[in-house]
Amino acid sequence: MKYADDTTIYNTIQKTDVTISESTARKATISFIENPLQCAATYAANWCDTNEMLLNTTKSNVITFSVQKKITSTPICIENTTITENEDVKLLGVHFDQHLKFSKLVDKLIERTRPSVHAITKLRKAGVSSSSLALFYQARVLSILSYSAPSWFPFLNQHDKEKLENHQKLCLRVIKPTTNDYNELLSSLNLSELNLYLSLHCLRYVEKVKKSPSHILHSHIPIPTTGRNHRKLSRPKYRTELLGKSLFYKFF
Repeated sequence: MKYADDTTIYNTIQKTDVTISESTARKATISFIENPLQCAATYAANWCDTNEMLLNTTKSNVITFSVQKKITSTPICIENTTITENEDVKLLGVHFDQHLKFSKLVDKLIERTRPSVHAITKLRKAGVSSSSLALFYQARVLSILSYSAPSWFPFLNQHDKEKLENHQKLCLRVIKPTTNDYNELLSSLNLSELNLYLSLHCLRYVEKVKKSPSHILHSHIPIPTTGRNHRKLSRPKYRTELLGKSLFYKFF
């Protein structure tokens, strides 16, 4: 996958592709029979060399996604440089960890919005109206909190969801400090609960993919199963709990 000058190489590991040793519920060591990622990395390095381009190995990262606590896999080498495998990586502004838990991302998003929250305080003291501050909040805070939400919001645990919601409560109380009731704040500023807003954001994205057969994710939409009466369709089954949290299963 490419976006501007960012290239991401990925592969789904099948059992037939690897040898697994020291496998327990908490950790596993895997070694590839023939590592497809190493082949792709070597190809990319050779392509850059042929086309007189510099491949920056210091900015290259490797990550293995797994339901196990820890995975030790065969290292990837580019131009005699071993690429360190990380427990989390940043891809187009989104932090992914090995287990698709996004607590770190939530903290990063909240941290990024703090200067804007401070700006709201300054603007309110300068006499800017609440309606204008609400627009500022949507442009400078809500846009960051909802960035790429379909890729991470379905996986959030309840604690992280509450953390996001509490951050929005703080922002709205900065806009209207005289109002303490959260529902009243939402109503007066024509906003909705943040978790509801993010859920609708994900749902709209799923509907967009469903209606676009040419969309790259269209083939990942699960096929519903037929009920006993062969008429009513039921939610598709999923193999792991993690898959059940994914975008298309959770917002099917």
